[in-house]
Amino acid sequence: NTVDLRLCMLLGVVCGVFGAGFNNLNVYVNQKFRKPYINERNWTKFTEICIITVVVSLLFFTVPYLLAGVLFECQTLQTHKDIESTLFTNLGCPKEEEYNPLAHLVFSGLEDQVKMLFRQQSESGVDFGSTMASFTTTFCFFLLFTGLAVFIAGSHVATGLFIPLIVAGAALGRSFGFCSILLSPEGSSLI
Repeated sequence: NTVDLRLCMLLGVVCGVFGAGFNNLNVYVNQKFRKPYINERNWTKFTEICIITVVVSLLFFTVPYLLAGVLFECQTLQTHKDIESTLFTNLGCPKEEEYNPLAHLVFSGLEDQVKMLFRQQSESGVDFGSTMASFTTTFCFFLLFTGLAVFIAGSHVATGLFIPLIVAGAALGRSFGFCSILLSPEGSSLI
């Protein structure tokens, strides 16, 4: 369908601009901030690692907590097995049988994040389409995850960039898919 083709071409342009922006911002952070201020002394390298740890922890807990009920609604768990699962967290949700989709995505490991963002359903039958509740959930995750990746890459923490950039691209692509459903009058097959 031509609408999907146009949206895919637009996604290619958006991802290209995102990649160039990511690289430029990362180079800027490393050359203008890390090189003159952090890399000069050993104690500043250790201090940077401590600050990164605190900032990432604070953001991963506070952003999903503060945005629950504001930008997206908490989702109801479907089965008793889901309620007992540690994968779902009700951080910021008023009811015990609800979970926060952004916290669910943030607290999953990188491998689980890739699976949730690329697949519609897991091997165990969990519907990732309902888990990834909306455009706002995946786009907030994209902004949070990518923003942190820009500043962590190049630090003295061995993190790598391959899988984190796959996760960031998957979050952007899933967000774009949700957006295409809203824009396409006859529905879209992108998601």
